[in-house]
Amino acid sequence: MYDAELIQLAATEFGNFEVAEALIQKELENRPSPITYDLQAWVKFHKGEIEEAISILEDKVLGKTYEPVPAYHAGIILKEAGENEKANKLLNYAKEASFELGPVTVRDINSKLE
Repeated sequence: MYDAELIQLAATEFGNFEVAEALIQKELENRPSPITYDLQAWVKFHKGEIEEAISILEDKVLGKTYEPVPAYHAGIILKEAGENEKANKLLNYAKEASFELGPVTVRDINSKLE
């Protein structure tokens, strides 16, 4: 995932979804994996396409990777969709890897779990 950071910045910090989606499409063509699909779902979520993000998560991510970042993203997306039980399970799982996610992400997880 060579453009993962650029994709996240374009979508989450700058709201430039055209650039983010072009980059994610390139990544999916080159390296389709659960982690790449997670990033696609994250972009869709920030674009406001929550149902599409959940569909991607259910089809391509959940149960296919156990990395903490996709668990965090899925937890946030599902929490926003009102699926609190699933979301809390994923957020708690991600929180166990706090050393990988960093203090800012863990603080966000804790705020979502309250």
